[in-house]
Amino acid sequence: MSIDKLEAKRSAARSNPIPAMLQEMAKGFGIKGDEDSANTLIERAKKDHPDEVPKVLYNLGGGFAVGGHFKAAYNLLDNVKKENPYEVPGLLNSIGFGFALGGHKEQADKFLTMVEKDHPDQLPKLYSQMAGGFAQGGHATDAFKLLDMAEEKYLLKHPKSNTVDMRQALQSVKKQGESQSLSQELEVSVGKNQLTN
Repeated sequence: MSIDKLEAKRSAARSNPIPAMLQEMAKGFGIKGDEDSANTLIERAKKDHPDEVPKVLYNLGGGFAVGGHFKAAYNLLDNVKKENPYEVPGLLNSIGFGFALGGHKEQADKFLTMVEKDHPDQLPKLYSQMAGGFAQGGHATDAFKLLDMAEEKYLLKHPKSNTVDMRQALQSVKKQGESQSLSQELEVSVGKNQLTN
C-alpha cells in the first residue's frame, strides 16, 4: 500500500464517528438494561460493521454489569460463549470491571468464583480489571480487599506460580538491610573509638 493510500485510510478512520457511536450506544443500552436494543445493535454491527462487534459486546457487558443488570450480563456472556467464543476473555474483563465500577461487591465475588472455575487462565487479568473498577468507582475498601485476595492467592498459595513467598523474601531483605545498617553503625562507632584512642 502506498503512503498516499495509507494516509487516506487513516484520515477516513479519524473522521468516521461510527465506531465510537456503536460503543457509546452499547454502553447506554447496557447501563439502562435494554436487552432488545442491545440485541438489535449487535445484529446491526455484525451485518454492517463486523470489525466493531467485539467492542460492542465488551461495552454492552460492562454496561449491563455497572447498571446492575446481572441477568442481562450473564445472558450476553452465554450467547458470546456459543457464537463468538474468542471474544469471551475480553467480555469477562468488561463484565468484571462493570461489577466493580458499580460497587456490586457480592456479584463481583460470585463472578470471580465463576471465572476461577470456568476460565482460570483469565483470572489474573480479571483481578487487575476489577481492582481498577473498584478504585475508579470510589470503592476503595473493596479495591483493597481484592488486592488482599490477590496477594493471598498469587504470592502465597498459587499452585501454578513459580514465585517465591514474597512476604518471606521481603522480610529477608528487610532483615539483611537491618543487619547491614547495624554493621555499618558498628564500623562507624569502632572507627570513632579508634580516632579518640
